[in-house]
Amino acid sequence: MTDPWKKTYYGINWRCTNKDNKYCKKGIKSLISKEELKTLWFRDKAYLMEQPSIDRIDNDENYTLSNCRFIELRLNQS
Repeated sequence: MTDPWKKTYYGINWRCTNKDNKYCKKGIKSLISKEELKTLWFRDKAYLMEQPSIDRIDNDENYTLSNCRFIELRLNQS
């Protein structure tokens, strides 16, 4: 896959539509497009990160352009 943000996009959508996943159970929705993820990828310089990970700034809110950012995976797991 040439565009790394696409993997993130598909992961987000899987989390939000898989009825067995905690995100889906909490009612978290994917309201972000591939193009918006691409914008975040470059804005946050995810291409320079060791393991870029999508982060929802407010964990009770949906995946939206204004509520997401890329951060290092190790920071997202803490």
